[in-house]
Amino acid sequence: MRRGELLALCWGDVDWNSRRVWVRRNVTHRGVFQEPKTRGSVRAIAMPATLATALREHQMASRFKDSEDLIFSTEKGTTIDGHNFVHRVFDPALRQAGLPKIRFHDLRHSFASLLIAQGEHPKLISEQLGHASVQITLDRYGHLLPASYDSAGERLDAALFGSELQAFANSGPGTGVRAIPPNGTDQAESPVLMRLAVAGDGIR
Repeated sequence: MRRGELLALCWGDVDWNSRRVWVRRNVTHRGVFQEPKTRGSVRAIAMPATLATALREHQMASRFKDSEDLIFSTEKGTTIDGHNFVHRVFDPALRQAGLPKIRFHDLRHSFASLLIAQGEHPKLISEQLGHASVQITLDRYGHLLPASYDSAGERLDAALFGSELQAFANSGPGTGVRAIPPNGTDQAESPVLMRLAVAGDGIR
């Protein structure tokens, strides 16, 4: 989320049943609530179980827990100044944890990078970030996509052959690949070769 979106969240924006957090508004540095800047900015963001647990604990400890109350607020329940939050809370937290100094907005980039690394579809990533189009996501994060394809071949093998392929690969001396048996030998012993033969039987 963008910082202004995060600080504008209310408890009513959390859907505990479907584990989604709805982004419906933004708050400026002057504390003014606004509609999201684009239509795509109104969105539901996936909420992992760990985040759901942390939010529940935060809600129970807060004096402001009604649906219209801000999730992140001052001691009076009013909006937090984003600039002050970064300098008084975020930056000190990084130092205490021994982490390098980063911008608060870099957390958003990290979120996108992690989604790409785990192989999520660009369309889903674009929706989670609230981009107006997938093209914006590809323009900003396209350089990370090739790395996510490194294991695409392995995933395809696993989908096609499962554990059979692993047994086939492990049977080869040295290289991990067994040569195709010469003509006249029994090829039926390899379930991988059998499945490839069946798949290609209708191809001319």
